[in-house]
Amino acid sequence: MAVLRFLSIFTIAWLVFFLGSSYPSLLLFLFLTLFAVYAICGGIAGVAFMDIVAKSIDPDKRTLFWNLRRAIGGTLGAVSGIWVRRIIGNNPFPINYAKIFFIASGIIAAGFTFFSLISEREGKTERKLKTRETIREGIKLWRELPLLRYLYYSRGLLAIAALSLPFYSIYVKETLSLPEKNVGYFVVLVMSAKFAGLFIWPRLPSSLILFFGSLSFVMPSVLCLSGINLLTGYSVFFFLSLGITGITISYLNLLMEIPPEEKRVMAVGFLNTLIGPLMLFPMVGGIIADIFGYQVLFSISLVLSLSGSFFAWKIFSMKDRTSSRFPENRR
Repeated sequence: MAVLRFLSIFTIAWLVFFLGSSYPSLLLFLFLTLFAVYAICGGIAGVAFMDIVAKSIDPDKRTLFWNLRRAIGGTLGAVSGIWVRRIIGNNPFPINYAKIFFIASGIIAAGFTFFSLISEREGKTERKLKTRETIREGIKLWRELPLLRYLYYSRGLLAIAALSLPFYSIYVKETLSLPEKNVGYFVVLVMSAKFAGLFIWPRLPSSLILFFGSLSFVMPSVLCLSGINLLTGYSVFFFLSLGITGITISYLNLLMEIPPEEKRVMAVGFLNTLIGPLMLFPMVGGIIADIFGYQVLFSISLVLSLSGSFFAWKIFSMKDRTSSRFPENRR
């Protein structure tokens, strides 16, 4: 899948170079097709990636691993933003965008080259199942493991609550009449929260990280509904980043901890398939904000976030407090 993703971006780079100026409509069609291939391959690879991480990283080190991945990746992303702006500004179209995609394909190639060096230990994987059998087994696992259901409820509600996510920066900037350049400070606070997570989250069990992460995700709505000033306005982005990081890493860890090892691949694929459509809800947020206003949008997000926090607490309350693992959780 990683090779196909590399080939998709590498081909886009060549197409931008040769078609960018002469055939923009054809380029758009081919770009969307290849980017769809890139995205689909990423979804397929994600299941295998999760299983390999579970087998390669000790359970007590996974939180630190995910934190480092997000913090370092976020930092490189922020730095690359400056680099991208220079490439676009110093080169004419289509050379500028072709360069960006060529560089991206090289980074992808480096990524899967390093990943291929992992020595994957043998795991307990069940026989290959057909699609219908996979769905049937997934439903069975859903019924037998209440913790898996609570994880879906919590993560699903928090995913829907993200419908307000794109509008916090707009609301804060407009309410406080901040100049455009202050958006850079928002990015600094987001990165600060990611690095703060390196010191906070690895000290806690995954179930508690999910609970505290979901509470942090509640805070931006609370601050915006309470009436913001300069301090609380900037705090919105710190709590938002801290919450998203905590929710993401705890969800990934719990997906590895809750199902039996031989069911892990199926559970990851099944749950991620159910979560996937909920990620589209931020598009609905724009409609709500346009018709009813930001206050209604943030109120809906607050209720959903609190509901997600409730199920996160249920997961923590069912965990064996004496170890990092979960006890027998069959109904």
